Amino acid sequence: MREVGMRVEVLGPFRIWDGAVEVDVGPNQRRMVFAALVLNANRPVRVEALAQVLWGDEPPPTAAGSIQSHISRLRARLGDVTGPAMGVRTLGHSYLLRADPEWVDALRFRVLAERADAVGGVESIGLYEQALALWRGEALVDLVPESCRARLVRPWEERRLRVIEARDALVLAHGDPVRLIPELTALVADHPGRSRSVGHLMLALHRCGRDDEALATFRQVRQNLAEQHGIEPAAELLRLHERILRNDPELRPARQARDKPSASTRP
Repeated sequence: MREVGMRVEVLGPFRIWDGAVEVDVGPNQRRMVFAALVLNANRPVRVEALAQVLWGDEPPPTAAGSIQSHISRLRARLGDVTGPAMGVRTLGHSYLLRADPEWVDALRFRVLAERADAVGGVESIGLYEQALALWRGEALVDLVPESCRARLVRPWEERRLRVIEARDALVLAHGDPVRLIPELTALVADHPGRSRSVGHLMLALHRCGRDDEALATFRQVRQNLAEQHGIEPAAELLRLHERILRNDPELRPARQARDKPSASTRP
């Protein structure tokens, strides 16, 4: 069997490679079909789901035929590049793309994230970092229209945010909070409703002696939520805000708490 040199990149601009050569699989709609199969690799995708990706809630009467045509051309193109090692199977009213995680950045991301979840503890930080390093920007950023792209990538973007939050929690517990602040600041600006990330930013600032900024972060998030959604921050953020105000010693990292001398051992 020929060695597969194909790589598919979806965690950023959509790129397909045969070794060092970029592969053109055709027009935008065909790329959208292939992207949908890639993001659901090794799982069947119903024709109706592919139609919704391409046309939203009002697919044309010719949708199934158009999708079948795109699939036929994808099969031919993939056969040229990979031989029998990668291909699209028909399963009733569904299609399934066979793909090894080593060929697709999104699948490698998922494998690394799941491995990190299973390992737990400080050892997971490196695995989470490897998974996040696979992202080159917004997933499928160059596919249009935006509404179709969003249908495909929303679950993956959510998974990426959860991986960031899991990594950040471990760094705050075991590492240096300073390095988290720039990324967390940008993340909270884009997603003020993600309570866990807001809390991580407030805690990182607090542990760096920047309480004024931590409290200002809370006030800004509270204002945004009130103006845009008419709601208060989550209860855990309200509690964290109060604990920062009273400089709760339990907010220190576990290592600092262990290193603090007790009253009986102080000179």
